[in-house]
Amino acid sequence: MMVKTKTEVTVVNADFKTVVNYDNVLIKIPDPAKDKYFKFIAAHDISVNEQIVHNANRYRRGDKIDGQWITKYFSVDESHFGKDIIAKVEVVEKTDHTSHEAKTFILNIVPQNSAKPQFRLKVGCDKKMDHNSLYIPGTSKFINFEPIN
Repeated sequence: MMVKTKTEVTVVNADFKTVVNYDNVLIKIPDPAKDKYFKFIAAHDISVNEQIVHNANRYRRGDKIDGQWITKYFSVDESHFGKDIIAKVEVVEKTDHTSHEAKTFILNIVPQNSAKPQFRLKVGCDKKMDHNSLYIPGTSKFINFEPIN
């Protein structure tokens, strides 16, 4: 995270807290030619709690699970489109102070140079798997990091 002086930024009235990080997660990267919801987001700055945060170029895909948005940010390039990659996944809980303290998850996905995946990401699962599961606030669903044997 790069901190800058406050000039021409979007003010975000929310708190962000990292819940968990998983390494070596098998992720299927969408292909924008086949997935109209997989969008490029140009680099930009936001102000969170009066601190300027720089967000680099990345791609975004939102999934609506029982009325709740799960936003995935992919720090990938075109060579990854439509492919399975191994990535680090940071799960961030966002508390939106403009939406009655609504909580949601953001998944930051960054490619890793790893020979073997250890987990598979599953979003919107009906059942809690084990300690590798996260309850999606406001739903009866889960995000599971399923071990790969």
